[in-house]
Amino acid sequence: LLGLSPKFMRSIEDEVVAFADIGEFIDYPIKTYSAGMQVRLAFAISTAVGGDILLLDEVIGAGDANFMGKARKRILDLVEQAEILLLASHDFGTLSSICERGVVFHHGVVAFDGAIGPAIKAYKKVNGLAQ
Repeated sequence: LLGLSPKFMRSIEDEVVAFADIGEFIDYPIKTYSAGMQVRLAFAISTAVGGDILLLDEVIGAGDANFMGKARKRILDLVEQAEILLLASHDFGTLSSICERGVVFHHGVVAFDGAIGPAIKAYKKVNGLAQ
């Protein structure tokens, strides 16, 4: 798990289980988890360990409203601690509230690199979503 020692992982187990909030299913084999439960557990593990660089891909959209609120708060806390946060998402509201800079890729090529507001507009334009 993330190259960390079993001792360290056991030390954060209670925090991870509480944050993932998947109840009794925590003791079931992971292969029985729904996709949402797997994402919640993965998010809880990856964000419990922190680090200088945090890479997240669409994880904030998993789960019910309560979990998404907890996830947003945790991400904001991690942003304060991390040197770099790379958040891949199509949730423009979350991007606007968390990010300062946006990089838009279109067919594998950088189409825009700059402030988040104009980045969202550029994304919508290259994907035919502009009003």
